[in-house]
This record gives sequence, C-alpha cells and structure tokens, in this order.
Amino acid sequence: MKFFSFLALIVICASCRMFRDTEGYDIKSKHNDDNVVFTTNSKFIYSIDRIKGSDTLGNYIVNHLNDTLVVDRVMLTVLPGSFLGQTKVKWEYLNPNDSVVQKNITGIIEDSTTVWIHPPRSGMPLIFTESAPFPKVKFPLVDNLSWPDGIGNLKGYEEIGLTGSVSFTYKNLGQAGVKTTNKNYKKSWKFFSEGQSCIGLSIHIFHFDEVDGFVYSEYDFPNGEKVILQLEKRIEPM
Repeated sequence: MKFFSFLALIVICASCRMFRDTEGYDIKSKHNDDNVVFTTNSKFIYSIDRIKGSDTLGNYIVNHLNDTLVVDRVMLTVLPGSFLGQTKVKWEYLNPNDSVVQKNITGIIEDSTTVWIHPPRSGMPLIFTESAPFPKVKFPLVDNLSWPDGIGNLKGYEEIGLTGSVSFTYKNLGQAGVKTTNKNYKKSWKFFSEGQSCIGLSIHIFHFDEVDGFVYSEYDFPNGEKVILQLEKRIEPM
C-alpha cells in the first residue's frame, strides 16, 4: 500500500511540474532546441474580435465560474521545460489595462515536419476552438496539399455539448498573403480547415508565416459566432 502511495506521489509531483509556470527558469528542453518560430521565452500577442451576424460583440469571455472577464488580447509565451513531450507554452488573457485575468499551460509541437499549437480555449466562446481544427501546417509547404486529422475521447467540454471525437480536414491554399491590423504578410500561406463533431461544423481559416508563425485565425463556430485572432506583436527574449 505504501508503495502505491509513493507512486501516486511521484505522478502528482510530475504533474505539478508539468503545469507549473516556468517563465524565467533556467530549464533545458530538447523539445525547444530545434524550434525556429516558437523559440524559448518568445511572446506572441494576438487581438481578439468577436462577431455574430452583422454585430461586433464586446471583447469578453465567460469563465467556468460564470464570471464575465473583459479580454481583448491573448498572449502566448514559450516556456522553458516541456509539456507531455511537447514545447511548453502559456496562454495569458489580457484586459485593456494589460492585466492578466486568466491563464493556462499547454503545449505545441514544432519540428522539421510540422508546426501545431493548442489555441486558447478557456471560457466562452474560446472553448469552441476545441471543436475546430487546431492551427497546424505540414512541411514542406505545398499548394493544394490536403490531409485528414482529428482528436478523440474529449472530456471537459460538456457545457457546450462537445463529447466523443472531432474529425478534421485541412487544405493548403497556397501563398495567398494576408494583411493583419499591424502588418502585411505578403507571403503567408493560407489554410482552410473544417471540424465535424456532435455539435456541428466548425470552420477555421488561418494564415501561417514562416517567420512569425500563425498570424491570422478566423473561426466560425456552430453557435453562429465568429472569432478572429490576429498577431499584433512578437516579442523576442532579451
């Protein structure tokens, strides 16, 4: 019995380290060493726009405690360490005063074959990003390349009725370029993707730049809401 208690303690301690905010720590991670875009301690700030029909909605999310939080930007920070065999990252939700009102730890993958990130998904409506294809590209970048993907055994999304699995399809539409709020990415690659789940169809159109990564994401969710994320600023470590 003591042996099993000891094993449980080891698992709990490892889990705590995995979810710990390690910004500023001197921790080596083999999962970060070959990253080109998402390098350790770099930060990416994205604006959030919410639209439903012809209406622009207020920039807020509703968290799991039913608190309404004013959030107009999210910031991704690449952390030292690792997360489930992935590069460890932190999503922070910023209000207009630049205060962090919520955060969560998750992971991304960047290697010679793919770049793939968990999008921000805390609170309504961002929780719906779990029903849409994640931002993901495959290398080499090739026009009209299509591929299937998906996730299964979903738990924790009952509040939006999302259970079971989601089937993804992706298509690379080529170097279409995109003009964001702050920059014109003339050579960005455009992707069209769809996610089919028990709550309906989610569409995700996104742009990938080979220097700044995912610079534009446009989501259409089954609840009729559209969410647009645009890269405002990339901050390199000092």
